[in-house]
Amino acid sequence: MIYLVLKCVCKYQNRYLWIPARYQLCYLVFCVIWCLSVQAGVKMARKPTEFVQLKLRIRESLRRRLERRATKEDRSTNAEAVKRLEDSLDHEDRLDAFAKEGFRMEERHVQWREEKAREEEKAKADRLDARLFRNLTQSIPSLPVLIDLLPLLKGNPDWQKTEYGRRQMAAKVAEIILNADEYSIGGGNEG
Repeated sequence: MIYLVLKCVCKYQNRYLWIPARYQLCYLVFCVIWCLSVQAGVKMARKPTEFVQLKLRIRESLRRRLERRATKEDRSTNAEAVKRLEDSLDHEDRLDAFAKEGFRMEERHVQWREEKAREEEKAKADRLDARLFRNLTQSIPSLPVLIDLLPLLKGNPDWQKTEYGRRQMAAKVAEIILNADEYSIGGGNEG
């Protein structure tokens, strides 16, 4: 924190001693501003690209290994240590990303297996429905005729309300039954 000091000098016109100074006319002669003190301990934020000094305590054997590798790579021991640290941290980040991707792939695989099981169950139910329908149509010979009557009944819901409607429906049902061939009635199931 910075503390500033302001010093102003004013000159009065016709200074009268019996009148207080605050009621008399004056004009500014000069004004000076200077810094009194700066509070210690305030640090600015570091930039990510800024180089900082880091003091480490390591075993002598590790320092020698670093020094040997640094001379092989033709760089300083400090540069070799920095490279090794960056590589190890990057390796950890890659392992974390790989683990997350593995979890996502496993989750997708579980979803795929569940979807596949649902599809198989639906196909099994469809096959069962088809087999039941086939057995039902073979056991009831007049079922195809009844199936042909369903749209007629559904299309005329008020057929039983009047005598004329009942007669018309009876005529249509008789026509469907009389026009049905032997195969649909179940007389011949030769394939």
